Amino acid sequence: MNLKLILMFLFFSSIGIAQENYNKLYYLSVGTLAGTQIFDIYSSRGKYELNPWMRDHNKIFDSRRGVLVKTIFILSVVGVESLILRKKPHLKREMSWFNFGGSLATGGVAFHNLSVPREYK
Repeated sequence: MNLKLILMFLFFSSIGIAQENYNKLYYLSVGTLAGTQIFDIYSSRGKYELNPWMRDHNKIFDSRRGVLVKTIFILSVVGVESLILRKKPHLKREMSWFNFGGSLATGGVAFHNLSVPREYK
């Protein structure tokens, strides 16, 4: 419990510091997006998977496919954002909050995955 409070404090204090400079805020948001995807992959290992692109023939999460799909997703999101920000750099704050929202959703899924029992082959 105390570790969660410390991590939340560090996260929100880093957002407060980064809001002064939108470049830092944007890069922090991309980092949290990547970090929550890694946490989601870790929490899904060896468990039942609903997404057919990320499971094997036994319907268990396949780490290779999952990493590939999630990496392609993150790279495409960040790539589209960079194309938009190249033309409109004043949108960095909005893109940052978009990334933080995606991180929040992915983190929620990852925490849910921790409560799902592992499937043993």
